[in-house]
Amino acid sequence: MEYSTSTTRPPLPRPAAGAAGVPRPARAKTPDPQRGRPAPRAREGTARPRPPLLDALARLPRPKLTGLGCGVIAIGSMLVGGWFSRILGGAPVLYGLLFVLVSVAVAAWVRPVDLICAPVAVPIAYAAGLIVSGGLYELFTELAVGAPWLFAGTLAAVGITLGRQVTVMAGRIRRRRENAARAAAAAQQQRG
Repeated sequence: MEYSTSTTRPPLPRPAAGAAGVPRPARAKTPDPQRGRPAPRAREGTARPRPPLLDALARLPRPKLTGLGCGVIAIGSMLVGGWFSRILGGAPVLYGLLFVLVSVAVAAWVRPVDLICAPVAVPIAYAAGLIVSGGLYELFTELAVGAPWLFAGTLAAVGITLGRQVTVMAGRIRRRRENAARAAAAAQQQRG
């Protein structure tokens, strides 16, 4: 008897349009070659072109970090920042500013599923960078002296993640209402 070592599986059949009463979503006709997904649709009734700055921002990649990636990026950045701070003679303002920037970046780039990881990872990263810049003996002193920076960065991460979570929840509520309205309209149409 022969056994196959192949782990590939045949693709699952896709349901036909309208199968089980669920229509397929409409797609844009022109795909975006940069991202491999459909280009954003223009609003109806607007003929204004977008400013070049918005076009450039739309072409930038949208990184989405996992919870682990969030911690790795934050800790790695703060270790490098701690090393530079040590070279520059212990520049706490530079280290604090870098921490706030890292906190904002990590909170903005983490996936919506892993939003809780950003406010947890950034204080750990701050302490890890302090160990590199001053050693274990000065860790508690540096934490006490740098507490305003620690609080500022952590609060920035918390604020950004809370704002993102509110938008995610509002989108879910809006989609549920739209689906309920569609289902009610379909039921009404079938009745009469």
